[in-house]
Amino acid sequence: MRIVVLVKQVPRDMNISLNKDFTVNREDLQKITNPADVSALAMAVGIKNRYGGEIACMTMGPKSAAECLREAAISGADELYHICDPLFSGSDTFITSLILSTAIRMTGSADLVFCGRHTIDGETGHIGPQISVMLGISCITHITEISEIHSDKLICNRFIGSENNIFSVKMPAVITVCDFFTAPTLPSLATMRKAASLPVKVLTAKDLNLTGVTGRENSPTKVERVYIKERKRREAAILSVEEGIEKMLEIFCPQNGKHNEW
Repeated sequence: MRIVVLVKQVPRDMNISLNKDFTVNREDLQKITNPADVSALAMAVGIKNRYGGEIACMTMGPKSAAECLREAAISGADELYHICDPLFSGSDTFITSLILSTAIRMTGSADLVFCGRHTIDGETGHIGPQISVMLGISCITHITEISEIHSDKLICNRFIGSENNIFSVKMPAVITVCDFFTAPTLPSLATMRKAASLPVKVLTAKDLNLTGVTGRENSPTKVERVYIKERKRREAAILSVEEGIEKMLEIFCPQNGKHNEW
């Protein structure tokens, strides 16, 4: 079984600034692996330990993003891919999904693709579902546990809102994983040596045959304006029970065909 895990490097501090094109200015920011992606990797490693297989970990981003891959190698990844090219800069979620799905397909496809349900610097949750459409495979989001894997399907728990449901999903599939606490484990010396020696394969636009179709200029969605919305608070009033009933009658019982406003 081949498992692909997608991880992203994100700013640790959300007190960020924007570039002129409204992309996040990532210079001089402390960076971490997106928490939900850490959970996705942990789930994938658990599947590998139970059912066998190999994990290919991919990240897309500048040179610093390779740090995510080294952490993934220590956690149990067997292959590392860094999708890195200035031509990818400013790509929206659609073009990003195109790049990632192309990389998955060109490096050997996958039985399972794991990623976080969202990233803390974007919050769109678009990547997993869009990749599944581009690869033509199943997708299920907000997963907290995979209890069984069979030759053609998996059984998983999905938590959304306040409900936890059990689903059967046809494989191959894209799984987006909820954030959950992963207890840090101390890697063995052998694991650290293997992780340090694992090569990082860099994939460029040319390698993926995507020259001229990526970046902000080729993205169908663009941010034109960013502003802080002012929230006006209404004045609160403390009323007795009798006054409250009287006020509710004024609001909800129309007079002369009109409702009064409070």
